Amino acid sequence: MLAKKIYNQVPRNHTHLTGNIPIRKIPKLSELALKVVSQNFGYYQNFHNIPKEISEKVISRIIESNFEIPVEIAAMNIPEEKFWQNMCKKFSNCNPEDHGGSYRQAYIERYTEKMIENLNVK
Repeated sequence: MLAKKIYNQVPRNHTHLTGNIPIRKIPKLSELALKVVSQNFGYYQNFHNIPKEISEKVISRIIESNFEIPVEIAAMNIPEEKFWQNMCKKFSNCNPEDHGGSYRQAYIERYTEKMIENLNVK
């Protein structure tokens, strides 16, 4: 009976702790870490010792957020075809069947072609 009386006296909106400001949900530390790693991929580029499920989450965040990663870093550190398939959307004719069956190879070859085409040779 006493416990029920005390329970009924506790405010349910928790604004008693913060004045009239409602309490926000605090993100998990793992979510914050994924956000930082994906936003700063150039600094955390070695995925070789990271579990696949975590590297897949980082790659998904990079794709969703359209973070720009230098192709030199991505080519050496991101083997996931899902990432390269998304990158191929930048080119109109980036078909993996024309490039060894790999989106990664297709993107890198198309990227290199564009770089060569845009050279100003005198």
